[in-house]
Amino acid sequence: MTELTNAEPIVFDACAAKHLAARFRANRRTVARAWTVEHAAWEREQQDRNLLENGLDLLGGDDEPKPPNLAPTEPPRIPLPAPPQAPRK
Repeated sequence: MTELTNAEPIVFDACAAKHLAARFRANRRTVARAWTVEHAAWEREQQDRNLLENGLDLLGGDDEPKPPNLAPTEPPRIPLPAPPQAPRK
């Protein structure tokens, strides 16, 4: 039991966690908006293509920009070490 009383307390800063989560979500939105602009430009370009270009796309691919691989909406959790276990007496 003395190991637990002598251990450093675990401090959780809720305000910092909220700011981190907000920054994480804002970054996701920024990346998604950038991809939307790029994809819209690609779609506008595709409207003016002729049959020859469409045929070449079938053979070599149309180079459509792929959506970003966004991380999950929850920020990663920081694993905490387990408290030391005292042998049972």
